[in-house]
Amino acid sequence: MKFGTLALIALALGAFAAQVLIVDRGYVLIQTHGHALEMSVPGLILALLVLYLAVRGIVWIFRAPRRVGKAAGRYKVRRAERDATRGLIQLAEGHYAKGEKLLGRGIRDSAGPLANYLGAARAADSQGQGERRDEWLRLAENRHPDASAAVLLTQAELEVCSGEDERALATLRRLEAEHPGNPVGLCRLAEISESLGDWDGLRRLVPKLRRHHAMKDEALNDLAVRAECAYLAQVAAEGDADALRSAWTSVGRDLQRDPRVIGAYVNSGMPLLDHERLEKMLRKDIERRWDSGLVRLYGELSPPDAAAHLARAERWLLSHGDDPDLLLTAARLCMKNQLWGKARSYLETSLSVRPDAEAYQVYGRLLEEIGEPMGASEAFRQGLDLATAADVPRLTGPAG
Repeated sequence: MKFGTLALIALALGAFAAQVLIVDRGYVLIQTHGHALEMSVPGLILALLVLYLAVRGIVWIFRAPRRVGKAAGRYKVRRAERDATRGLIQLAEGHYAKGEKLLGRGIRDSAGPLANYLGAARAADSQGQGERRDEWLRLAENRHPDASAAVLLTQAELEVCSGEDERALATLRRLEAEHPGNPVGLCRLAEISESLGDWDGLRRLVPKLRRHHAMKDEALNDLAVRAECAYLAQVAAEGDADALRSAWTSVGRDLQRDPRVIGAYVNSGMPLLDHERLEKMLRKDIERRWDSGLVRLYGELSPPDAAAHLARAERWLLSHGDDPDLLLTAARLCMKNQLWGKARSYLETSLSVRPDAEAYQVYGRLLEEIGEPMGASEAFRQGLDLATAADVPRLTGPAG
């Protein structure tokens, strides 16, 4: 609207000026330093117009290379984008060599070459070219230092895929040092620590995972339990009772109340620690919160007072008489007290409630003890059948 108004005004003024000049062409006199230049008004206007066009022409000529350069640059960027797109397609389709070539070709002119570098690294890794993969990643980090977290995550992922777990662990530790609290990095570090059996490192990582909400609570709690159980078993395997007790005191209080962790400590400590103390610890936790797994473990302990040990288990039978794990424990404790008839009764009741491979093995040993070898052989066979069935996946025939 504004441009149209100005154009109308300019046309009106031009028409008026033309009308005036037709009536009176007038003249212009320019005099300076003893020189005089006289011309008509239309001549002056024409001269000024020629001068303006000359200046515009000169400016256009000087700016032409830059315009040509910009146009060429835009063309190169578009070509680089096309190469990147084609390269990623080739990579996704499994044509790794061609994908790497296209991605690498478009790096120099790409407006955002990070994807090219990372894609080329993946392509090189898929071809088994570890050195070339590392070079692409190094170039990516040099070109995009602000994206080093993304580069390190990609590097760790590719190292894991190539079976370079130790290198991946070092890469993820560097990521944690340079970018503390990166949730994805913490999860990857937890995965590789568990894979390598670095249980102490994993258990120390759990608080960071929790603080940065890197995992869902349920998954994190299970991870913490696995780490503590495996760590206790690892320490116990070294045969140092003091080290095992120290490891237990380092376990968090919440985890010390978890039946799985308690069970791991007691089970690992049986060859090393005093059974009377373990029995008190286990009994206290069972009476606070009934857990069949701990009850089963209770029967494997051998404290000095075997009769008192059995009496406590039989007292629990008053309220948990149908628990097959408690019945198995009572049978074991009866065998330690040489109460063969009671042991047999408890075992047969346990097996009637729930057939169990371990219970059949105990039953077989009991029958051997009381001189029934045929019955013992049958019990061992049934136990072996159950154990084998649990280990071998069930096969199904073709659909009929």
